[in-house]
Amino acid sequence: MSKRTVLITGCSEGGIGAALAVAFHNAGLKVIATARNINKMTNLAALGIETMVLDVLSEESIQDAASKIKKLDILVNNAGAGYNQTTSDLDIAKAKELYDLNVWSAVRMIQVFLPLLLMSESSPTIVNQTSVLSVVGVPWQTAYGSSKAALASITSGLRYELAPFNINVIELKTALIASKFLEKPGVSESILPEKSIYAPAKSVLNPTLHYADLSSKGADPAQYAKEVVGDVLKKNPPKVIWRGEGATQLWLSTMLPERFINGAISKISHLNEVEKLIKQ
Repeated sequence: MSKRTVLITGCSEGGIGAALAVAFHNAGLKVIATARNINKMTNLAALGIETMVLDVLSEESIQDAASKIKKLDILVNNAGAGYNQTTSDLDIAKAKELYDLNVWSAVRMIQVFLPLLLMSESSPTIVNQTSVLSVVGVPWQTAYGSSKAALASITSGLRYELAPFNINVIELKTALIASKFLEKPGVSESILPEKSIYAPAKSVLNPTLHYADLSSKGADPAQYAKEVVGDVLKKNPPKVIWRGEGATQLWLSTMLPERFINGAISKISHLNEVEKLIKQ
């Protein structure tokens, strides 16, 4: 039998996608790793992993990639970005761009690659990368969290829609990973506008917007990816996979009243410090 083939988006070096590509490769699958810039995947190519240019925001790029692929068993929609800002100060244009990337690009990938998945005779599967923030609202991350909540809802509905075709649809709820995600512009360059109602707390809020204190934390990407791939390749894979630092605690919190996680949310967002400065 030919190897199962998996296509993964967002595989630039140092990110979750690259770690997943290596883990699927180590599990014996044929991996097609994609990113906008092929030069950011040289580490994967050196391992014998096929790399391909694919910009998920470009219809032409998606169609071009699809024309080059003859067989597909697993589609992993991993490409995405963050955008941290107070809701009252959100740049709506930027928020719409975030939704285009985190939500609609995944939908378009599914639409274009669905014919190949329908031809698969080896447990065809779609994996959508969402986030633990799709179920827990966190201050300053409402644009990002809501975009992941939208994809989570689409994933849930899609699971029912594709059940008659025996296609598995898996949601990957990822928590904190020690990757380059926090280095992306939407997070690393976040800054409070001068006229914000939160201006009195900018000394605390500006570093918090790009979560500088989390830059050295998170689960090991390689271990995370190995566990995720193990879950996806099970005979009966889970519908929702919770992985990453803090994922188990957040999963448990979904079964408890909100007050049980208020303290943790306030701590990670420095909300109490912000409130004190505003009320001075």
